[in-house]
Amino acid sequence: MGAGQIVGTLGLTFNNFSGRNIFKKDTWTPLPSGDGQKLSLRAQTNGKFFQSYSASFTEPWLGGKKSNSLSVTLFNSIQTNGKKKSDITRQSINITGLSIGLGQRLKKPDDYFSIYHEINYQYYVLQNYSSSFLFSDGYSNNLSLQETIFRNSVDAPIYPRMGSQFSFTLQLTPPYSWFNNKDYTNLTDQEKYKFIEYHKWKFRCFLVYTLSMEQTRFKCKS
Repeated sequence: MGAGQIVGTLGLTFNNFSGRNIFKKDTWTPLPSGDGQKLSLRAQTNGKFFQSYSASFTEPWLGGKKSNSLSVTLFNSIQTNGKKKSDITRQSINITGLSIGLGQRLKKPDDYFSIYHEINYQYYVLQNYSSSFLFSDGYSNNLSLQETIFRNSVDAPIYPRMGSQFSFTLQLTPPYSWFNNKDYTNLTDQEKYKFIEYHKWKFRCFLVYTLSMEQTRFKCKS
């Protein structure tokens, strides 16, 4: 419940799903299982003001021989002021997104390293909506590539006593302004941000050391 409204949420997660048996009727008990895949479905709404739907699938052993993970996520969210689509006073934002990720264990520099590649796409449609954007009507595309290098040597995930976690993430979009030959000083805001352009750099670390009976933790973030 929030802002005087009740929000309903329904979510289902299947942790031992089997995608290869989805067309075999005798494996539906109630869903195909046995391959260790994860399937999640989620819906959230408070009626005509807000709706959100998402589905995700994770394969932890892509190819069946190495711990390479594949993840796919699809979502759609709609936020409005409650007016009908035909009403000229309607305010709304509709976001549809898709992400595909591939994780790999690395042997070098040591066995604690892994790398994660992800491609993301979001499509925004705005109608009289200006609270978060520089334009209120139109659409925008956000296509980005994300690369993360991760090292994890923590001895226990729930209550770690020793070890460390480091991650470096770079997320960037294609440099549209380099090759589209447009003069951005003369464009409207909707035209400027039809294809969003940016780059993000992120570094995180987490250190844990146990000295006799006391535990010391350090966190850093940038």
